[in-house]
Amino acid sequence: MSQIQTPAVVLGTQALGEADLMVVLLTADLGKVRTAAKNARNSKRRFAGGLPAGALGQATVSRRREGAMWRLDGFASIAEVSGLGRDLTRFAYVNYLCELTDVLVVEPEPDPRSFAALAEAVGETLRSAPRPAVMRRYELRLLDSLGLLPRLDACCVCGAATGIGSELAFAAGRGGALCVVHGVGAPRVPAATLALAIALHQDPEPEAAWEAATSAPKEVRRALRDLVQSVLRPHLRRPLRSLEFLAALTPSAPVAIDR
Repeated sequence: MSQIQTPAVVLGTQALGEADLMVVLLTADLGKVRTAAKNARNSKRRFAGGLPAGALGQATVSRRREGAMWRLDGFASIAEVSGLGRDLTRFAYVNYLCELTDVLVVEPEPDPRSFAALAEAVGETLRSAPRPAVMRRYELRLLDSLGLLPRLDACCVCGAATGIGSELAFAAGRGGALCVVHGVGAPRVPAATLALAIALHQDPEPEAAWEAATSAPKEVRRALRDLVQSVLRPHLRRPLRSLEFLAALTPSAPVAIDR
């Protein structure tokens, strides 16, 4: 039996009988894996902090043979998740990050970039007040790691500059930003929105990128949200329940999804 310890984020769980759980993990070393956690609902030693979506820590997994289902032997949390259920906005953000990952990431394809992006976003949301900018940065980085991110910084057809002006041509279905020649008749987005997307995606200092996005004008933030959702939507195999929950929170927490 091979046993591996790997950094992991819990994406979700499903009951297996009275005491066991199937736990879906995104790991740094194995990619996305489905694991069986024996007696997970009763064990206070192996799963001391529980296994809610968004639990971030070190997973110990094993399997008897190649191709068999992994077994989750233990999970040591490195972030406090016990209060998630008492903070609906934080709970909704974390569940969106995890559900989006679960729907888009195909198993088992290890991608350290996807894991690092998710760990960054979940860790920040657990530590600080939830911010839409954290979600936007994660969405962009996840799309990039999966090869689904449209080109943002130049024409996706010829590589030329996108031109100047307050609005630029952008068509996700054609590959992204477009120059003056290839963008004839294409939809327009605010130039500030593309600039913000590029900064969020590329800035090596996440805090600086989050602060810049949070302080951007509301209409720019909304346009960025709509642009990213338009890119994500064709790749979703089903509607995201967590996104519906976020929308339901909007009347009492309008900043939750930049509305």
